[in-house]
Amino acid sequence: MNTATVRTITRLRLEQRAHIRSMVAAAWTDWCDDWRMGPAEARVEHLVPVPAPADTLPWQPLGSHAGEPAWICGHHQLIAAAIGTPDRSPSAVEQGVRDEAMTSFIECCCKVLGLAPASDPSPYQTAAQRPVQFGDLRIVLTLLGNHRLAPLRTEIWLPQQAALALLPGGELPCPPEPCRHAGMVSVDRALAGRTLQLRILLSPIQLSLGAIGELQIGDVIRLEHPLDTPALAALAAGPGTATAPLARAHLGQLGRQVAVRLDALTATEQLHAPAL
Repeated sequence: MNTATVRTITRLRLEQRAHIRSMVAAAWTDWCDDWRMGPAEARVEHLVPVPAPADTLPWQPLGSHAGEPAWICGHHQLIAAAIGTPDRSPSAVEQGVRDEAMTSFIECCCKVLGLAPASDPSPYQTAAQRPVQFGDLRIVLTLLGNHRLAPLRTEIWLPQQAALALLPGGELPCPPEPCRHAGMVSVDRALAGRTLQLRILLSPIQLSLGAIGELQIGDVIRLEHPLDTPALAALAAGPGTATAPLARAHLGQLGRQVAVRLDALTATEQLHAPAL
């Protein structure tokens, strides 16, 4: 039996990410002001597919929340460029200031993000092995250019449970429904309220007529669909009608209900779905 863990699916809304961004931006700006680093800005977005290892700086453990790690990269280059002269070896005084700034920066990040500091700060070199999870956030901290520096940036990869912990009560209220005005509307808007049935298709199984005849209430039928294999999502055009699948559907959980996360189809899945 497949014992893969079903991970809770969470995706923060725009206003939730804005709430986290305002917290991070305030702390980042205050830290840059304290160290006289110049103007700064912060951006918060959902994690995108992992870039190729050759295009990725080494990731370093930043801290953890509830056992899930947060990662950081680019901070050594940012501080080295902002303090002293980056194209030569630093003096003992410059290196001491850089070390102090680094310690202060890591402490600031862990405090504002609610992380327990990492016990092992050694670089995590293999980007392809990073444990990407849907719902994780990427926080980009940018030090804007001044008279001698081009814009510098560092990135933080925050696990979704740590991001949720930063929200008031772990959740923000849903935005109110927009007011609807009478009058002519576009075709897309006129059809927007029409309901269609979205089917989630698991791998089919075959049973003999004898096995079907022996089925009893309470019997458990083992499906041939592994938990870690995505299903297919397709619109039901009508009884017995085949439709092309819309997307892959990764099984998961949202609150107390079963949920799916949609993903792009592979080339071999660009086929007609079986009759629904």
